[in-house]
Amino acid sequence: MLIRKTLPSLIFFASLAIVSGTASAQHWKKLGSQTLDLKNEHDTILVTDRKGYLARVKLSVFGASVFFRRMVITYSNGEKQTFSRSVTLEKGESTNELDLLGRQRHIAQVDLWYESRSFNAKKAKVTLYGMPAE
Repeated sequence: MLIRKTLPSLIFFASLAIVSGTASAQHWKKLGSQTLDLKNEHDTILVTDRKGYLARVKLSVFGASVFFRRMVITYSNGEKQTFSRSVTLEKGESTNELDLLGRQRHIAQVDLWYESRSFNAKKAKVTLYGMPAE
């Protein structure tokens, strides 16, 4: 009897948690992508969406695993921010959120230095996402 009375409430709160999780995920916007030529060790993502100011960024990798050695963000005003913490991303993974210096920033491009972790000829596609500043 107790289960019958509490089940509708549990379903409601569970669906609310799913909806609110989805809503927060929608704040990330795609800023640009680059298919990495894994024979090189450097590529650039040109930011195609410069609408609005950004607070954080993250990278996602598809197709093949990549070991990132360094990332340099060039802002629209020419300033640069370097992230030199090395990280390996397996296909389908994303970096942690990376905070941008300053409160409101526009990004012109992101330079990536990397090594392939794929032993076959697969290419990796890297996508840059930005979280708008509030």
